[in-house]
Amino acid sequence: MLETFNIQSESGGYEVSIGSHMLVDGLKSEAHKCLKLIDDNVDRLWPLVCQGTGLKVLAVEQNKTLEQVAHLIEALRGLGANRSSYLYAFGGGIVQDLATFVASSYMRGIPWTYCPTTLLGMVDSCIGGKSSLNVGIYKNIAGNFYPPKKILIDIAFCQTLTMQEKIDGLCEAIKICFASPSFALEDCINIFDGDIEALSEKQLFDIVRLSLASKKMFIEEDEFDQGIRLLLNFGHTFGHAIEAATHFSVTHGVAVGVGMLAEIELSILRGIDLGKCARVEKLKSYLYSLLKNLPNLKNQLRTLSVGDALASFRSDKKHSTDKYYLILVNSQGRLERQGLVINPELELQIEIVFSNIKKGLLF
Repeated sequence: MLETFNIQSESGGYEVSIGSHMLVDGLKSEAHKCLKLIDDNVDRLWPLVCQGTGLKVLAVEQNKTLEQVAHLIEALRGLGANRSSYLYAFGGGIVQDLATFVASSYMRGIPWTYCPTTLLGMVDSCIGGKSSLNVGIYKNIAGNFYPPKKILIDIAFCQTLTMQEKIDGLCEAIKICFASPSFALEDCINIFDGDIEALSEKQLFDIVRLSLASKKMFIEEDEFDQGIRLLLNFGHTFGHAIEAATHFSVTHGVAVGVGMLAEIELSILRGIDLGKCARVEKLKSYLYSLLKNLPNLKNQLRTLSVGDALASFRSDKKHSTDKYYLILVNSQGRLERQGLVINPELELQIEIVFSNIKKGLLF
């Protein structure tokens, strides 16, 4: 299994290759001689892949910061990196965020290759060129656009993922497919019926390929998040608040899965009749089939502080001073970006949704 395609980008086009065992059998390229930024856990699980000169990072949300970027830049300089150096990054979304920012800013920019090792990274964040960093209490408030020269996706890395990590990726994949104006939602459901234990390498390959093909349209049409690409924020405004209000015990992809259900709920509270919308029912059924595999999720959500969730929600960088900007569902089951005037009625509706999340009423 091997497929290669190109992404057109104003920041510089780049190549994406999806395959199996092209990296885990040994990176037979100049990468052994290059600098590497490696998730600690990946280095432990795949030592042959990551051999060579490398910077290790503990890939946790608390390290996705400007302070960590500064530390990595200092470490690169200590290793003798210069403008001709090349960086390979191995890890999930946190490593990608750090690598994007480090590579773009080190000596005003060095080239790099990204090798995602999580399903979430493979199906979603690997293309698009964005970095997002946390500053203080504000999640993803800093960042830039600096795509890698190449993206190498090795499905074999999924062998060491936990069920929760697979669900993280599958939630993001179905989000992209639901946002797509094509039949990607139906195609994704046809590839995988929800039995995670039986999820095969071929199914993973097909899901990654479908998800990235769907996202490719969004980022090539709207590289810098000014229009249609904003629809891919579906589930994220509530999702980020869920992460923060549970102290990140709920992982990103799962939080986005619950966040999609939350934004469907808010659409209904605002008067949208989705009772007979087959498209929305397909999405909800698919998310239920994923989330039911996480028996501790409802307990984690019970720890959610509604006050903290509301505070995080209100501080989201997508909002303006007088409007909350959300991706909601219309009566045809399609996504729309809406600027909702902030008023007591809207605040109460949002609080009701968070309360229902805490009570476990959304799934």
